[in-house]
Amino acid sequence: MERERRRPLGVGLRREDQRARLYELLSSIQTPSNRLIGRAPNEQEAATLRAYETFLRLFETILAERRSTVLPKQATVFTTNYDVFLDVAAGACPGVALAAGFDGATSMDGAAEYSSGRFFRTTYDTGNLYDYRVELPSINLVKLHGCLSWQRDGERIVRRAVNCELLDDPGEIARVEAFVGRYAIVLPQADKLRATVLDRTYYKLLRLYANALDRANVLLVVFGFSFRDEHILHITRRALKNPTLRLIVFAHDGEDRQFFEQSFVANNNALIVAAAERGLVDFERFNAVIGEAVPKPEERPSSNVFWRSCVRRTPTSWPAAVNRWSSSPTAWAASSYTIP
Repeated sequence: MERERRRPLGVGLRREDQRARLYELLSSIQTPSNRLIGRAPNEQEAATLRAYETFLRLFETILAERRSTVLPKQATVFTTNYDVFLDVAAGACPGVALAAGFDGATSMDGAAEYSSGRFFRTTYDTGNLYDYRVELPSINLVKLHGCLSWQRDGERIVRRAVNCELLDDPGEIARVEAFVGRYAIVLPQADKLRATVLDRTYYKLLRLYANALDRANVLLVVFGFSFRDEHILHITRRALKNPTLRLIVFAHDGEDRQFFEQSFVANNNALIVAAAERGLVDFERFNAVIGEAVPKPEERPSSNVFWRSCVRRTPTSWPAAVNRWSSSPTAWAASSYTIP
C-alpha cells in the first residue's frame, strides 16, 4: 500500500520543478497500474495483488457471518491511495460486491460517471427458478483523494480504466502540465487542504468518512496510513469523542508508533499495534493478524459483527485489553500493543 507522504510534494520549488516531481510520483503509480490493467503485473505487484485479494476474502468471511437483518453485510474502505490494486483484486473475489461510486453500466463513450449516491447500496442474489433472496457481502471503496482511473469530463468525474502512456520527454513543461491535469485527484501539494475542501466531490468524500465515524458501535481499523494528512487526523480525533467508536491503528514502524501514541494519547478508545523491536508491519503481517481474529467455522456464532469477532476469539497476537472493550470501554487509556 502507498504510504501517506510526510510533507507536501515540491514545497519551496519552482512551478516547473513541482510539476516534474508530480510527474515522477504519478508515473511511478501509473506504471504498475498499466501492468495491472493489462493483466501483466511483475512479481512484486502480483504479490501485492494477492495480499489485496486475501484482504477482501477475509472481510467477505466476516460480513457473510452477519445473520441479522438489522445490519447490512457491508464494510467501508477509506483510502488515500491513487492506485487500482483494490479495484483489480475485486475481480478475483466474485463473492464481494465492490461499490466504488460509479455505475456498473458505462456510457456510450466507455466511461462510468461518479456519484456519491452509489455508495452504501445493498446487493442481493436472487434465483430465477426458486424464490430466494440472499444479501451479498459488499464493500464500499471510498477513495478520498481520487484515483488514477478518474478523469474530469466537463462538470463530471468519470472512470476510464485504460492503459495510460507515459511521456517520452518529461522535460517538456507543457506536456507535463497536460499529463498531470488529466487526473481527477487531490495532489500532494501545499494547497491540498484548500483544494479538498473547496472541491465539491472531495468534500463529499470527506463527509462520508466523518459521518461513518459518527455512527454507533463503529470499529475503525487503520493500516498503511500515517495520519500526516492534518484534515483526516482532525476528523478522526474529533470522531473519537464518540464513546462507542473503537480505533485500532497498525503502525508500520517505530516512527509511526511514536507519532500515533502522541496523536491519540488523550483517547481511551484507541489502540496502536506495532511490531516488536525494529520489525515492520507489512500487508502480509496485517492480513495474518486480521485472519487470526476471524472465527473458525466451528467457532462462528449465529450473529457476528467484526469487532465482536475480535472479542470472542482473541488470538495470541492480540492484546488482552481488546477483551475488556465489550464490558469496560473506559477502563484503560490509549495504549499500544507489540506484535511478537
